[in-house]
Amino acid sequence: MVDAGLYLALLPKTPMHIYNVSKKWSQLDHVFLSEHSFDMLIFCKARVDNLGPNTDHLPIVTKVDLALAKAPVGKIPNFRNVD
Repeated sequence: MVDAGLYLALLPKTPMHIYNVSKKWSQLDHVFLSEHSFDMLIFCKARVDNLGPNTDHLPIVTKVDLALAKAPVGKIPNFRNVD
């Protein structure tokens, strides 16, 4: 993971999957972000209050700041006014 520049976005040991037989929670799913995107991470968490019917995985919500910087507006030259 380190060689590929990937980092865990979801905290380690976050329960997100419940086994049907033993009813014990486990950490099966992992969320990774690249080194470039990790600075834009706002939060990443498993929604423990939102276990759907007939599902065994919790939804994972990830919020990333994707705001783009605006390019500066410059004066457009008028080529018709050239001598």
